[in-house]
Amino acid sequence: MTVAASPKSESIIDIDQALTFTGGDPEMLLSVAELFSEEGPLQLQAIGQSIDDVDAAGIQRTAHQLKGSVVIFGADRTAKAALDVEMMARSGDLSEISNAWMALQSEMKKLFAELKELPDRLASSNEDQIK
Repeated sequence: MTVAASPKSESIIDIDQALTFTGGDPEMLLSVAELFSEEGPLQLQAIGQSIDDVDAAGIQRTAHQLKGSVVIFGADRTAKAALDVEMMARSGDLSEISNAWMALQSEMKKLFAELKELPDRLASSNEDQIK
């Protein structure tokens, strides 16, 4: 996978991939983003609670769900962070989970920030296509 040196490569969200998941419909993408902006924090909270409870099955299940959600946005680094948490939980060895959990929280914070900017990015992308 080659990453071009452009502003797009610095983005967490891959607009083209996200639009592919929504059939090219920007309004649908915005609806999915809005829903995820509400549900994502709840999923993170559930993972954190499962970590506190040393509940490997709960961590694995919720991290897997979260990973599936972030893939919609083409957020590969975020999906990888969720996968790392999921795989640690699946192994049953939670001795290193705190580092993976901190990385996931960091990536999710970036994703949530970009989701707030998504309407403007979509409008800008649409204007560029019209020109």
